[in-house]
Amino acid sequence: MARTRSMAAADSTVEEAAGAGAAGGSVKANSSFRKRLYRLWWGELTITRACVVALILRLILLVFGEWQDATQRVPYTDVDYRVFTDASAHMYAGRSPYMRATYRYTPLLAWLLQPNVFLHVAFGKVVFVLCDVAVGWMCAAILQQQSKPEEEEESVTATISATATSTSTTTNNSTTTTTTTNNNNNKSNNNNHHYYGDNSGRAENSATGLSAPAAARAACLWLFNPVTAVVSTRGNAESLIAISVLGVLYLHSKACYRSSSSSSSSSSSSSITKIKNQSSGSSGSGALGRGKVGPANVQGDGLVKGRVGTHEHREYAVGMVAATGACLAAAIHLKLYPIVYSWTLWCGLSVHNQMLPALFYPNKAQLTLAFSTLSVLALVTYAGYMWCGWDFLEHSYLYHLTRRDVKHNFSAYFYALYLGSDSRGTSTCTTSVTAVGAAGSIVGNGACDVDVVVGVGSLFDSGAAVRALGLAAFVPQAALLVMLGWRFRKAPGLACFLQTVVFVAFNKVYTSQYFLWYLCLLPVALPRTRLSVKTRIILAASWMVAQGAWLAPAYLLEFEGQPVFLWLWLAGLLLLAVQVAIVWVFVASAQQLQ
Repeated sequence: MARTRSMAAADSTVEEAAGAGAAGGSVKANSSFRKRLYRLWWGELTITRACVVALILRLILLVFGEWQDATQRVPYTDVDYRVFTDASAHMYAGRSPYMRATYRYTPLLAWLLQPNVFLHVAFGKVVFVLCDVAVGWMCAAILQQQSKPEEEEESVTATISATATSTSTTTNNSTTTTTTTNNNNNKSNNNNHHYYGDNSGRAENSATGLSAPAAARAACLWLFNPVTAVVSTRGNAESLIAISVLGVLYLHSKACYRSSSSSSSSSSSSSITKIKNQSSGSSGSGALGRGKVGPANVQGDGLVKGRVGTHEHREYAVGMVAATGACLAAAIHLKLYPIVYSWTLWCGLSVHNQMLPALFYPNKAQLTLAFSTLSVLALVTYAGYMWCGWDFLEHSYLYHLTRRDVKHNFSAYFYALYLGSDSRGTSTCTTSVTAVGAAGSIVGNGACDVDVVVGVGSLFDSGAAVRALGLAAFVPQAALLVMLGWRFRKAPGLACFLQTVVFVAFNKVYTSQYFLWYLCLLPVALPRTRLSVKTRIILAASWMVAQGAWLAPAYLLEFEGQPVFLWLWLAGLLLLAVQVAIVWVFVASAQQLQ
């Protein structure tokens, strides 16, 4: 009997061990499957796969938005989309789109959305969603295209110095020295891959920027951002602006770094050949140009050559520079704010290392950019004027230059402008929200008592105080735009991102759509920094918390009619501080790399 029990216990132990082994094998299999799945989706991610998934998610949001519009109190569709549709209906009927009140956009937008009238009202949303996904694809294309100008210039400079020394020896010794220098420079470039990607830096290509999987991962910052997905599916046209801005950066990278696709060894050997020819009194040809080293000139291959020595080594394809200017003009026509990027592009094309010479002594590439931008912008402006008359100029351009919206928005200046407008007797109250006194209490119901706000509103009379406030908003904004554009002119993606954050944060009026102006540039700018994962998470969380702190009182004001103007203003100040902190952190991180 005892033997039987022991045998049974042994069998039970064996079975348990077998079961544990099977469970362990199952865990290992599951872990292996997860690793393969992670590697397939993230490690070997392609931009096509990411765009397809992002498109499917946005189409689901479109369907959800139609359901919410039909069943819920708060509509999903943006009010601007209804304005677009009404303007398209006017144009479809042969009338001016500006017959629709509050339509402040280019007539091309109303023309594009005419199928909203005769096909389906959601046609425009589909167009915006497609452009939204195309923005992600464009981000990946830019990241794969752009090169590393600082590293390339250091490599060329080191090669030139070494070769200039070795030319005093025999030809064989000079050849051996230059070959060694080229190999060392190539190794140095390969060891500095962290410049474009994450801190590990294993997925980059030293000649052309990020690899395809790394670029696709960076583009996911846009493609799977809930803010961008919701804005486009609600029917906002900011994705059209975003894709035009990214088109400018893509063409600019093609124009500036045309020679970066060639190997650095061939570029260096061409530079060496040029220096040898100069030392013997003859002229040569190569990556640095023909003839003596001097001012920028244009060669027969259509490239604008930069200076060498105290100036920067650059090559510019004139045709691509002209295309960049044309795309910039189209972006400015759609929305005026991309005009701030013209300073960055102008400085990036300069061969000078100081701001004033870069401004007042342009080369042919800079003149080409200016002529192309101004001529195309003048052409489309003339066409719009001939199409819609003075209404086009007034509503598309002039209105945005003089706009002072006193309704609640994210701007830190809105409350002062709101009080100033009341003190001039122009009420902004509605039937549910009335004037707010100095203590922040509601007064009246359905009508505004302008005298109530005189305690605070009198500080902002119709004269000098309001104008001084506008100047106070413009001066720091303009100064930062100029400094950032010059400081990071070699990294136009980063420069434009920082400029846009500054432009939005210090603007007198901005709403949720304005955030897309710099979110579309974030995938292009982030690889130009060395921010840790922890820092990125902290910045993103701070930005979202600041927005939430503003959205809560905004809902109470807009839909509940509660007097929360002061709370709303303080939340706007918090958001301003967070955006300034983002700029500061990005600048500090980018300077470490330089």
